[in-house]
Amino acid sequence: MYYARRRLNEDFLARFHAHFLEHGDEAIARAANESPSTYLKCLVQLVPRELPVEHAGSIISKLSDEQLAAMITELDKQIQEALAIANGENAKVINAQAEPAAKEWIAPALGAPYRKAHPRSSPRELEYAREYARKRRAALKAKKAGLQEPPNEPASESDV
Repeated sequence: MYYARRRLNEDFLARFHAHFLEHGDEAIARAANESPSTYLKCLVQLVPRELPVEHAGSIISKLSDEQLAAMITELDKQIQEALAIANGENAKVINAQAEPAAKEWIAPALGAPYRKAHPRSSPRELEYAREYARKRRAALKAKKAGLQEPPNEPASESDV
């Protein structure tokens, strides 16, 4: 009786396996689509309830508690040192003199008036301001020299 049951189980499982290899993907997809709860129940039943974990004769299993504690302490030190290096805390100082930060604007020449880095005036307005400043400087220079008109003004045709 035992022999017959075992052969029946083996034959059934062999045929079931062959059928699964041929149509298994389709059956799984259909089961997941039509009855997700049953599908998950089958998956859960395949997973063992308790998974035994054993040491496989590793070196750690042969160490004493004191040795393990010393290893953990050493690893903590190495991790802290690596983090400090990554953050630049333990960086070696080669030259202790601080360098000035790079300027975002170029300093004007000595005696030159202050100028904005990014003026909001249009090019036409800037050209007008330059021309006005040029005429004003010429007028001041002429006033100092005792002349009535600035020297750069064009002469009229009647004067020529």
